[in-house]
Amino acid sequence: MEALNEILAGASDLLWGVPMVSILLITGAFLTVRLLFVQFRGFAHGVAITSGKYDDPKHKGQLTHFQALSAALSATIGIGNIGGVAIGIYWGGPGAIFWMWVTALFGMAIKYTECTLAIKHRKIEPDGNIRGGPMYYIELGMHRYFKPLAVLFALCTAVAALGAGNMVQSNTLADSLVNAFKVGYSTVNMSQVKCARFEDLARSHNAVLDSTDQLVARKDQLLASVRDAQEQKDPDSLALAAQHEELAELNRRLVELRKQVQGYRDTAGDMKFVASADAAEPIFYLKEEIPPDRPVKDGQWQLKIGAERFDATAITLIEDGPVGQWRWTIGIVLSILVGFVIIGGIRRIGRVASYLVPFMSVVYVLSALIVLLMHADQILPAFELIFYHAFNPAAAVGGSAAGVTVWMTITWGMRRGLFSNESGQGSAAMAHSTAKVDEPVREGLVAMLGPFIGTIIICTMTALVIITSGLWDCGLNSAPLTMAAFDKALPIYGKWMVVIGILLFSYSTVLSWSYYGEKGIEYILGSWAKLPYKYVYVIFTLVGARLDLVAVWSFADIANGMMAVPNLFALIGLSGVVYRMTRKYMSEKAEGLHQPFK
Repeated sequence: MEALNEILAGASDLLWGVPMVSILLITGAFLTVRLLFVQFRGFAHGVAITSGKYDDPKHKGQLTHFQALSAALSATIGIGNIGGVAIGIYWGGPGAIFWMWVTALFGMAIKYTECTLAIKHRKIEPDGNIRGGPMYYIELGMHRYFKPLAVLFALCTAVAALGAGNMVQSNTLADSLVNAFKVGYSTVNMSQVKCARFEDLARSHNAVLDSTDQLVARKDQLLASVRDAQEQKDPDSLALAAQHEELAELNRRLVELRKQVQGYRDTAGDMKFVASADAAEPIFYLKEEIPPDRPVKDGQWQLKIGAERFDATAITLIEDGPVGQWRWTIGIVLSILVGFVIIGGIRRIGRVASYLVPFMSVVYVLSALIVLLMHADQILPAFELIFYHAFNPAAAVGGSAAGVTVWMTITWGMRRGLFSNESGQGSAAMAHSTAKVDEPVREGLVAMLGPFIGTIIICTMTALVIITSGLWDCGLNSAPLTMAAFDKALPIYGKWMVVIGILLFSYSTVLSWSYYGEKGIEYILGSWAKLPYKYVYVIFTLVGARLDLVAVWSFADIANGMMAVPNLFALIGLSGVVYRMTRKYMSEKAEGLHQPFK
């Protein structure tokens, strides 16, 4: 498993190097300028269209504007907005959120272009079935010589649906439920752990945290003193210089201490314990330190270490066996529930999503707002932290004891931004191609609201909750970090609200991505392949719940990037078509045409 993790992580890092980030930024900036900042000038009209004022039952299609947006959002609002944001902060620091915003703003223009083209070049069959998406606007809008590019996109879509749209969701759901129910957790005391290496680690870890707290307290005093001095008319420049010098030294020492803490956490994560079987009270030994004459249980425990100090009377170990069993069970239940729905096709998915997505979005946003109101005085400092670390990365966060570079901040922000709003992937174009509309520009305006809702609003809410909680560099990752942040502000409710949110988000995302995947395989092999693909999809739902988090997310990032490359190439090539359609529609609207239907 570790070898697989390394291979996938290496391939993901290679793909998300300079070329991929450059392609995303250049394409987004190009379309924004070419379409005269359509994401700003068409925003209000997009909201009006989504409200249903322009819905005409006579228009060809399967879903209303609202249902099409909900179906698309059910695939974008999900784990990326809860676990993905936390992963971005874990690896790239708070500054990664800034680059998520960048992908969202440019992504609005990209998604507008995708979905406008999807309506223009969709195929409506006699039985009412609609075929649409990037593979069709590549085939029909570009030269026939580009047909292999359309096939490549369809293949990448079918593969990405299994990873980003499926396994990531089931994996994060399983991880969240295991964490919430403390599956396999055992609380033991120091006397039960016969491991000198662990005792040394525990003492050193606690000592470093004590030193860190002292330095942070002194830093807060200095910052307050500097602010007071700067507010004076004639501040003592020498005293200010000395304080700034001390602040710089404190920051340097804090960086070193945080590196040490991360080192302890990494070491603890590698420790695997086994328990004796012949004592009234089990004794836990490190695997390589088991006495030859001491019988042990087959079970294996891993040390759980987070931001807190080790309490000699309450050391947490996690037994691997029950965790694996729970993950398989969660995978089986979720795969059965998914199988029931995806046979119904896009109409049923649209109906389910139109109920689930608004409900879960409102609950999640309201809960985040409550937390932020409780920490209102920390919101501006949180934004300052995001903007500052976007270009001056955090020296050491959970994912990098050696420190974060500007490039890590940008790439992790871009990865998680693309995952959270899917702009550039072309996936949402497949859902929006089913909308009941006769005007392509109108559906494009509806579609571009997706990145705004998913990333600008919901991802920002998650990020602010994590940062204002003070836990952003505590060493937790993915959904457990988000759960801990909400639980700190709203005990009991906060954790379970996130768990329920993940349950609903992940389920709706898996449903919508099944449609994307089957459209990809249908384009390559024909309609007969859709049903076999659905069975494969359900199997991957089960497998995803059991696999390692690193492997699943790396596979998803690779698949996302591979989807984006052929689609972004096509968007640039067809941008002139979209520009002319947009200019025509906006001119007609200014002349009084395109009035609401209702």
